[in-house]
Amino acid sequence: MFTPGLNRIEAFNYGIGTGALELTHCGYEKCEPHFVCHTHVRSCFLIHCVINGTGCFTQDGCTRIVGPGELFAIFPGHLVAYEVLNADQPWEFCWFGFSGNEADSLLAAAGLTAYDPVVKLRAERQEQLAAAIKQCVEDMRGHKQVSNTLIRSHLYKLMYLLEAEENIAKPPVPPYHSNERSETYFRKAAAFIEHHYKQPITVHDIYTHLSIDRSYAWRIFQQHAGKSPQQYLMQYRIDRAAELLMHTKLSLSETAQSVGISDLYYFSRLFKKMKGIAPSRYASMN
Repeated sequence: MFTPGLNRIEAFNYGIGTGALELTHCGYEKCEPHFVCHTHVRSCFLIHCVINGTGCFTQDGCTRIVGPGELFAIFPGHLVAYEVLNADQPWEFCWFGFSGNEADSLLAAAGLTAYDPVVKLRAERQEQLAAAIKQCVEDMRGHKQVSNTLIRSHLYKLMYLLEAEENIAKPPVPPYHSNERSETYFRKAAAFIEHHYKQPITVHDIYTHLSIDRSYAWRIFQQHAGKSPQQYLMQYRIDRAAELLMHTKLSLSETAQSVGISDLYYFSRLFKKMKGIAPSRYASMN
């Protein structure tokens, strides 16, 4: 598939434009037995397609085991880490990174969200995706100056392969029972919060997004999370803030703004109420 004997090859797009979708880099890696990519935050989207071996992928505290035929998506602004699970079975994957204001919607069309960033591919689709990434790497490494049109054509082909996989005809889904419907609403609400918590959203934005009334939303959150929509939203923001204080050097003000809270005094009170410790002291302990 890729050149034998090379543990890592990578190509970068040095002429990134300002289009709606831009490829940043792509490559392939056969990881070392004890490969670890420690907790960090990416500035672009990144798709890894696993060819062989098994690894652990963690995004915002949620860990998934990812093996052959699966891919995992890294979203910008989220805390991520990944590592080899079994040193006797080298983890091997290819990847491509991209940016642009169309990225979120295209990934959603492919069934990938920050809330659910792992999908299983059919063997045929995995081979097609890996071959497309290989071609992209070869074109970008084989020329000193590569046409942006050519690079974008590779990226759109990769996105097409992902979207086509998601839209393959599936067996009809039976009608929802009331509990299944409420679970679906809850998952959509949780995904909305995860995607937009950095913005100054309120619970009313959640109700509007789901097209449901306040009382029904309250019952859904109580049933599936054991708390109100407001409590869930605030808890999510403070949990993300705690991760930022632990893994970054952002100031308290920057941390608060990063989780959608503009009032530093309110943020400090809320953090202490939920974590039992002031955010400044929490940051100094980590």
